[in-house]
This record gives sequence, C-alpha cells and structure tokens, in this order.
Amino acid sequence: MKTILNYLTSLLIGLFLFQSCASEETISIEADFEITIQNNDYSVPVKIDIKNKTIGADTYNWTFEGATEPSSTQKNPKTVVYTVPGTYSIKLEASNKDGVKEEKTIELKVDAAMKVDFEWEQEGSDTAPVKIQLKNLSKGATSYLWNLRMERLLHQQ
Repeated sequence: MKTILNYLTSLLIGLFLFQSCASEETISIEADFEITIQNNDYSVPVKIDIKNKTIGADTYNWTFEGATEPSSTQKNPKTVVYTVPGTYSIKLEASNKDGVKEEKTIELKVDAAMKVDFEWEQEGSDTAPVKIQLKNLSKGATSYLWNLRMERLLHQQ
C-alpha cells in the first residue's frame, strides 16, 4: 500500500511540475499590406490592387473609405475602385484566434479626371507673322506642357 501511495504521490508531483513548466505563447500579428495603383493613374476612376503581407492573422477586416465597395473580409481583396476625387483611408484590422489584433492604415489621394481642352483665336491678319491667343480650358491637371508647332502648308496650283 505504501508503494502505491509513493507512486501516486510521485505521479502527482510529476504532473504538477510538467504543467507548471509548460507555457502557452500568444501568437503575435504583424499587419502589413501594400497597394499598387493600376497604370499608375491617380485620376478617377482609380483602380487599386492590394497585396496582403500580414503575418500571424486568421481574420481580416478591410475598410475602403470612399470606394465603390467599402469593405471586405477576404485575405486578399479584389480590385478596389474609387470614382470620386478626395483623400481616403485604406485600413486593415487583422486578428487571430488568441485575440491579438493589429491594424495598418494607408492614405490615398485620388485626383479628378483630367480633361485637356483649349481655345484659340487669331489676332490680326492671316499673313505672316500670325499671332494667336490661346485659352486653357483643361480641368483636373496640376501641370501643363505646351508644345506649339507651326507647319507651313504649300498649296500647289
């Protein structure tokens, strides 16, 4: 009887020591993603591809402020489209089964659609030298490069 009692005591002490030595580590998360602007075109409509580079997460909650589809729970969401100019946030909230959460946000500036347009008016006569007045009617552009090329037309009779 004493041997069985010693054996059970040793077993209980061993189990206690084993349990006290075993520790559970929480899995950490590193929320990360990058965006690519299709055709590098920031004027509406802007189409964005997202590459999720998050480590340690099981669930993904995306928020696309101002986009045509405002949210997603996919690990790698489909193409995100913006149709209205402005500055918007793309936010990822990543979490795992241990209850760990982390988030990352990227700001995006969407420009207005460009419309290139101008008017011209001839000043004075149509014999050389001819003067013309140009009026820029373009919309959505932030810089301009004018290339004026004059061509001489020869009429053969």
